[in-house]
Amino acid sequence: MLSDPGDPLPIQTPSTVSELAGILKECQGRKVLPLGQGSKWGWAHSVEPVDLVLSTRGLRRLIDHAAADLTVTVEAGMTLAELQHILAERGQWWPVDPLYPERATLGGIIATADTGSLRWRYGGIRDLLLGIAWVRADGEVAKAGGRVVKNVAGYDLMKLFTGSLGSLGILTQV
Repeated sequence: MLSDPGDPLPIQTPSTVSELAGILKECQGRKVLPLGQGSKWGWAHSVEPVDLVLSTRGLRRLIDHAAADLTVTVEAGMTLAELQHILAERGQWWPVDPLYPERATLGGIIATADTGSLRWRYGGIRDLLLGIAWVRADGEVAKAGGRVVKNVAGYDLMKLFTGSLGSLGILTQV
């Protein structure tokens, strides 16, 4: 909600990472609430009044699917149902069962750490990630990890982002 409860809540849905970065650069000093589709809107403790809602739903493209390597790279606004459909074409699936799989975006699933009950067999969200990309609050794009399992240099930022509820940046690619 905005500071003035009578004003409508402005929502922007950029369709490219550079557009998202540009919006964040323009929003310096303003309160921005990142979300995918908002399926887990109430999971944060309390939402302070915000100036803008940024939805990642426009970022939903398949970047790469190396089926033989069992890896896929997609934009974070893709829903789990969309990803599962893509993977099913090659006899694969991503072993998570979060709430609202038809609406939950991959970025939202990671930001809320909503693995579901499959966690007990296949591990948590962090165990299923090799790399992420995000846009920082200052509009700069950053990356961590990669597309190979043996990528262990530096801090484990995937672990840090898992469950962060968008407080560290807006996920753009997983």
